[in-house]
Amino acid sequence: MWLFIAVASIFGYSSPDFDLNEGNDTIVMLKSVEIMSEKHELFSGSAKRQSIDTVILKSNHHSDFASVLGSYTPVSVKSYGPGILSTTSLRGGSASHTAFIWNGFNLQSPMHAQNELSLIPVSFADEIQVHYGGGSTIWGTGAVGGAIIMNNKPDFSPGQQFGYHSSATTNRDFHNSISTQWSNGTFATSFRLFHHHAKNQYRYINSRLPDNPEEKQEHAGFEGWGLLQETHYKPNNNHIFNLRAWFQQYERNIPSALFQDGSPAQQDDDFLRLTAQWQGFFNNIRIDVKTGYFEDYIHYNDNIFTDSESRSQMQTSEAGLRYYFPKQNTVSLTFNHQYVSADVDDYMAKPSEHRYTLLASWRWKNKHENFITSLNFRQKFARAYDVEPTPCMGITYRPSGKFAISANIGNNYRLPTLNDRYWSPGGNPDLKPESGWSQDINFELSDFSLYGKTNDPDRSFDLDHISIALFHRKMKNWISWVPGSGGLWTPENILEVRSYGAEANKMVSYIYGDLNINTTIFYSWTRSIYEKTGLDTDASIGKQLIYTPEHRAGINAGFSTGPYRLYYNHSITGKRYTAGDNSRWLDPYHVADIYIAYERKIITTMKASFFIKIHNIWNQDYEVMQARPMPLRYFRAGLSCNINYGQR
Repeated sequence: MWLFIAVASIFGYSSPDFDLNEGNDTIVMLKSVEIMSEKHELFSGSAKRQSIDTVILKSNHHSDFASVLGSYTPVSVKSYGPGILSTTSLRGGSASHTAFIWNGFNLQSPMHAQNELSLIPVSFADEIQVHYGGGSTIWGTGAVGGAIIMNNKPDFSPGQQFGYHSSATTNRDFHNSISTQWSNGTFATSFRLFHHHAKNQYRYINSRLPDNPEEKQEHAGFEGWGLLQETHYKPNNNHIFNLRAWFQQYERNIPSALFQDGSPAQQDDDFLRLTAQWQGFFNNIRIDVKTGYFEDYIHYNDNIFTDSESRSQMQTSEAGLRYYFPKQNTVSLTFNHQYVSADVDDYMAKPSEHRYTLLASWRWKNKHENFITSLNFRQKFARAYDVEPTPCMGITYRPSGKFAISANIGNNYRLPTLNDRYWSPGGNPDLKPESGWSQDINFELSDFSLYGKTNDPDRSFDLDHISIALFHRKMKNWISWVPGSGGLWTPENILEVRSYGAEANKMVSYIYGDLNINTTIFYSWTRSIYEKTGLDTDASIGKQLIYTPEHRAGINAGFSTGPYRLYYNHSITGKRYTAGDNSRWLDPYHVADIYIAYERKIITTMKASFFIKIHNIWNQDYEVMQARPMPLRYFRAGLSCNINYGQR
């Protein structure tokens, strides 16, 4: 079937970041935007969002989501090493409190509620956004701290594109990808394929041995490949049909921790994602109907005690109706059905369940369009547990065209995972969903000239964007595995956790002729503390959650002139505690990368670029997770070639 899809789409897709008919690229590092996907664009407009520009996606074509989010956003990424397990923490939540949304589908695993972002290639995304703050009303289960959003955009511009990208590192990491796209204005089809093979033999410091010797990682290699096929049909302006298929397969060695004497562990990760969607537009009415099938497979073998296979299936169907009133009101009603099942060697049963959701939304704006309010209400129904009603409300007030204030309040939830309920031994089928209220307020100033008025059209010095956000959240029934009778570990709804903090983001740009300089600075302060643990004398009460840094900061700078590009990013992560009573911790660390590229047209229809990237340029010795050392300095070099016939 996959061979047929590949052949059928031979005229497919090239990433739009190499547009041969445009001028020089403009460096746009990171800023908040007012664009959301599908039905969410109207009804969560007051939420804080950040979008990673296509220029950054282009320079990180070889990277995964974990690497990009850790470098360009305040998101805390918990990484065990390159190509190994990487999860995220948003606003003090756990790894299971971040939803991963692909073209409107919530892909959070029903088995463990986490998303392995080191397996998601940046080259498969047209758009990456971070939605900050509670979003369970809009996105569903797991969007407690926020959501990572990946979108693919159909392009009906007539023509054909082809792209090839290749890179290699001094750690023997090789990444290759191709992409094609074709459209005649009515049909559009695209195809992307990547292959990633790495010995992953990176250098690190072994801090557990005398004199901290430098060693080489010998059991972290991996190999994977994946393809993404899209077909779109637009017979007229009233109908759009979309079909997508995404298949991926990885085989990975799991390196040992520093306190272990070698590790023969291996893990296979496979998944299949199939979706179909129809959008209809009729005067003041918009109808959305979509369905998806998602299958995940994990095979873990430590070659000693454990050889376990896990497979889950998730089928989602959704229908939504949106009505635009003649004046300032818009309403939407959406019904969602989901069927989940799993077959896991370590479960006490083969669970399956149906889940139903009703979502109602309303949006109003005044006649001056400087005051907007939205109200959303979600109710989820499942036989296994009761889910609280999940409302949220947001307002945005823009007293001037450059300044805006927005505020949100809402209830959030996370369903117990199948691992929590059915793991043998220890699973607890009687768990309740986690739930809690969140509030935030955001102040934004944008498009402000630091030069003031000028008559020079070739020169500008602008404060493109500055934002300050304050947030608060309290969660109850937080699930934690604790020792039970006979010393058997079992999950219980025993924790209450309060999270609060602040985020700041500033972006400045300077343009003079073809010289373009952009700088983005971000900072986040996050307190996430245990308020209740089941034991009144627990020393962790009032202390910071483990592996949740209180401080995160970074600077991203870009420089371009003519065919030359230079990007520098530097991130700082504060102390992370490894014990619940905060008696042990990992030291703060900072890490920086630099990217240098040369781009030019070879012929009218062809554009090529060559780049060198230095990872961890200051050769820092650091650990993100305890006893899991990260690579010292290493180098990457690569090239890209894009051919464009007629499109745009």
